[in-house]
Amino acid sequence: MRIFLLLLLLFATGCQMLGGSKADGENPSDDGRAASGPEHTHEDQQAIAHPFDHPPDESAPPPDAEILPDELSGRLDDSALSDALALQQIQEALQQIQEAQQLIQEVQQQVQETQEVQEDQETQETQQQVEEEPQQAGEQTASEDPDAAQAEQTEPAEEAAQAEQTEPAEGAAQTDQAEPVEGAVQTTQTAQTDQAELTDLWERIRSGLKLPLPTNRPEVLYYISRMSQNPALLDQYLRRSHRYLHHIVNEVEAAGMPMEVALLPIIESALNPRAYSHAAASGMWQFIYSTARAQGMVYNWWVDERRSVLGSTKHGIGFLNQLHNKFDDWWLAFAAYNGGPARIRGAINAYESRSYWEIPLLEETRGYVPKIIAMAHIIKYPELFGVSLPAVPDEPYFRALPVKQQIDLEKLAKLAGIDTNEMLQMNAQYRRRITPPGEEEHLVLVPIPRYEAAEKNLEAARFDARIGASPKSIAYRVQRGETLAQIAARHGTTAEILRKLNNLSSNRIRRRQRLVIPFSEDMIIYTVRRGDSLSRIGSRYGLSASQLASYNGISVRSPIQPGQQLRITRPKGAGRGLRHTVRKGQSLSRIARRYGVSTANLKAWNGLRRNTIHPGQVLLIYPPAQASQHIVRRGETLSGIAKRYRVSLANLRRINGLSSDVIQVGQRLRLK
Repeated sequence: MRIFLLLLLLFATGCQMLGGSKADGENPSDDGRAASGPEHTHEDQQAIAHPFDHPPDESAPPPDAEILPDELSGRLDDSALSDALALQQIQEALQQIQEAQQLIQEVQQQVQETQEVQEDQETQETQQQVEEEPQQAGEQTASEDPDAAQAEQTEPAEEAAQAEQTEPAEGAAQTDQAEPVEGAVQTTQTAQTDQAELTDLWERIRSGLKLPLPTNRPEVLYYISRMSQNPALLDQYLRRSHRYLHHIVNEVEAAGMPMEVALLPIIESALNPRAYSHAAASGMWQFIYSTARAQGMVYNWWVDERRSVLGSTKHGIGFLNQLHNKFDDWWLAFAAYNGGPARIRGAINAYESRSYWEIPLLEETRGYVPKIIAMAHIIKYPELFGVSLPAVPDEPYFRALPVKQQIDLEKLAKLAGIDTNEMLQMNAQYRRRITPPGEEEHLVLVPIPRYEAAEKNLEAARFDARIGASPKSIAYRVQRGETLAQIAARHGTTAEILRKLNNLSSNRIRRRQRLVIPFSEDMIIYTVRRGDSLSRIGSRYGLSASQLASYNGISVRSPIQPGQQLRITRPKGAGRGLRHTVRKGQSLSRIARRYGVSTANLKAWNGLRRNTIHPGQVLLIYPPAQASQHIVRRGETLSGIAKRYRVSLANLRRINGLSSDVIQVGQRLRLK
């Protein structure tokens, strides 16, 4: 009874210490990050600052963000602990852990002593064998004499027994080893069992937990009780472990870090790439904008690398490595990841202590490391705490599919036979649900069972899977007075498609808001050059200046600047857009002649400033629509007309009943 009361007093003291910041009137927001997500102070950012393409709007979470629930916020809550009995059970379990660890150490020491004895014995036997070799040779010579053999057979029993004791060392060694053979077999079987168990990822994590895990801290007891007594909460932490944890464990091992590091994204976000805290921390590793910027992570209108499974894991491990090098202590590194390295450094200097348990910390950071330790205890000894961990095989769940063209993730999900929400969840870094435009290769995570289908079907229907069957899309800025329906009609699409691509819940848009617009085959991106005007550009494509201005959401009086991009509909009278892959030895003029277009138009359609092209480059071409007949002009030949209209010379002769290639000026030729 006295011990039980002592435990109650210890727990009450610990809870009072943990909840002290609220009573003292501390404001968690002073930390700069009141919820999960690493803080990075300004002085640390200056040395490694890396500008982002576009500054983010941190006033609101992304449309598809999943706000971290209160259960995962990291705050201490006395109501989470059901009663004192739970604490007593945890204490007893941890006592069993300590006893088991002590027993393991004793067994290991005994094994080591046994091995040393065996090694000494083998050394002695080897020396004895070397000394007895001449004697054995003499005995063999004597045994060849029949009289000696007979005398040996009639030897008294006592002498025979004595001779048996002085048997060669080889026999003695066999006799000595006979007893521990069973133990050796058991050791081999145990090793085989351990190898088999390593097919479970939790066993692999257990084998990598290297840090000393304290068992006598009230904060640790609190979180062990909270997790083990609340299966629903533990399920929230671990529900996505089958998707992402194998990759994280691989990266932690490759970095040579203790496996406790792999538990951070579990504690930070419950392994949720879409997780978003009220302090604007985002992704599995919960980076805030300033820390992500300092680590060189990509953030622009298309991509938020904080939400990338691959990118955030790489940068999260890299950031922790920096912190460990700075503090030379993993608990302090974890605390700095949560609360900011400047704040931890200040606490160390103020209290002249390098112990995580002694320096003063804000409420969340004070509970952050104990939560990691508690999770490590539960994973290492689930049976002791009555916990059933979800089955997670030690094998990868996803594979990265390289994609060069811009692609709609929802369309790719259908091509691969993957649930759309799973595809978007695994690739949450693509903020517009499509990969960025341009020729740069991007990675899309696909579950391994569907990888081959995704790769095969994407290649077979690559143009259908793209946004508007094009390698580009448009970033459009809304003008005053425009509606979503007007913008959609102007660009040959629908308001419904624009809502879907831009994650809009309604048709309401605001001035200067940016939208992603599908790039259709009937559209050209023209880059304005020095001396261009709306009327001059429009006349080249059969459009009036007012039509061109309307397509681009500008006034006909608006000035245009060199380098500005204008959207132009398909040229009047042009056929369906084609894509030509440049081959070695081809020139721009030669390609233009092949398709019956001008070099100037070919450059305009592809935004080229010079005539320089390179093999492998893809050109967009709008050849003239095929007419039904052609009137021969001066200087034209039958073969030239055939090439212009992409008709074989033999067919052109056959259609027109020609026996030779001779044609006359003014002659009408049928083309179909």
